[in-house]
Amino acid sequence: MASMLNAVIPSWMKYGTEEDDKDKDKDNDNDKGGDEEKKENQVEEEPEPEPFYVAKLSDFNTTDRKTVHVPEIDSNGKENERPIILIKKLNTFYALDLRCYHAGGPLSMGDIEDVEGNLCIKCPWHRYIIKLDTGEGFYYGYDPIKKRKTGLAS
Repeated sequence: MASMLNAVIPSWMKYGTEEDDKDKDKDNDNDKGGDEEKKENQVEEEPEPEPFYVAKLSDFNTTDRKTVHVPEIDSNGKENERPIILIKKLNTFYALDLRCYHAGGPLSMGDIEDVEGNLCIKCPWHRYIIKLDTGEGFYYGYDPIKKRKTGLAS
């Protein structure tokens, strides 16, 4: 079997509805009294999500990035596909939304650069800088008095 990359669906992409969560909260509110120590020791563990295979490792033999689509459930309970870009840089894999959250530019066309010690992708539309490891957006502030950039800030 070929080596595969897999993505675990984060909790914010969970299946179900907000009503399911509200019902759980109501059940917890209705449980009055009882042994407080038991309540403290009861920890509801969510089952570990099934892996979702998104690419083969061999897909990165000739390129450093690949666009894939992963399923997600929207707030109405409808299943959609979410476009993700996978990036391999320095033998590490990263996954980000395909579109820049600044203005929707195609990150698949962005340059990967080291920005002040942070491995980042730069959106080709407005040069918005996004850290590969966290998805955090960086920007340069501007000091109107000194009329220069103030340095990298997040």
